[in-house]
Amino acid sequence: MKHLISLDISCNPIEVLGVNSFSGLDRLQSLDISGLLLKRLDPRTLHGLRLNASKNFVKARKVPTLRKGIGSPCVVHYTKTNPNEMYQREFKMICPISNSKLRVYIANKFLITLKTDSYASVRSFRLQDLLSQAPALRKATVNVEESTLSHQVQRAFGTKLRELVITGSNLRTILPDAFAGLTTHELTIRISGTLVSKFPDGLLRYLPDVRYLTLDLRHNRLTTMDPGVLASVTRDGPVAYQTQHITGGVLLEENPWSCSCELLWLGRWLRRWLRETFHVHMLSVEASLYVNSVSRKATCTVSGTNVSLAIIDLRKSDVDCNPVVSSASGTDLSLLTMGVFLSLLACSVL
Repeated sequence: MKHLISLDISCNPIEVLGVNSFSGLDRLQSLDISGLLLKRLDPRTLHGLRLNASKNFVKARKVPTLRKGIGSPCVVHYTKTNPNEMYQREFKMICPISNSKLRVYIANKFLITLKTDSYASVRSFRLQDLLSQAPALRKATVNVEESTLSHQVQRAFGTKLRELVITGSNLRTILPDAFAGLTTHELTIRISGTLVSKFPDGLLRYLPDVRYLTLDLRHNRLTTMDPGVLASVTRDGPVAYQTQHITGGVLLEENPWSCSCELLWLGRWLRRWLRETFHVHMLSVEASLYVNSVSRKATCTVSGTNVSLAIIDLRKSDVDCNPVVSSASGTDLSLLTMGVFLSLLACSVL
């Protein structure tokens, strides 16, 4: 038995697997326990094993956790066969391991909600591969462990995705193509709990198929934003001041915004979005009051004071946009003027 490489005990009336059920099988590379009557499974039972635990009665929140220290390649197949339970429960995939050979597959057409980390220490972890057999997914929450969001969620989701949540206490930078491959027609992107202080121009460049977009950028470290971040992508290139390509609006509160000349465009953008939203959607009085209230929640702080202003109300009179000429620049200008004067004087003498 100690030389056993593959073990298939599937479809047997086994209700319990002890911690030492597979001890001594050091060469075991593949284990199939699908179709058993298991209602719980101690993760220590599976230490260092390949696993197919589908078609059991293990509830979604009790899927075995693969702990750090697994030394051999690990394959996890999880297929839920009861759609009613899947609709009622949130499925959370937990694999906090440092194994570079991890392979995880979720083959479930009823899976609608997923929470996962990006597993920076697992080089082969690809969310696109993980969710290739989960076409019904509607909400995904990804905790990005890296400092940069680049490839982690690219082309990972199907057309039914409606909400993508990005978090990450180490996340500082988001690349322009981070959301490439999102082809759903209606989507809310939430980015929160990060260290991001500025978004890149062209953030929406790879979202041309999303007709109904909402951006939730609350709870970050944003201090300013350039017009290119929210620019609409057209055949003639990016257009900075269009607003209706983000029909759900942009939520900006809970950021340390600084009232400055660089933020004036955002105030104009928000005012235009509000006008066009009222005009296009013909909102009721109650809905109009609500939208107006929400749009004024994002505030910025006037430099050197404790005064806060709603970004949507920010005007040029609220900030100092006059160029400051340094003393060094003034000296250079005086020297240049003196040089021109002396040249003219020399010419007149000659």
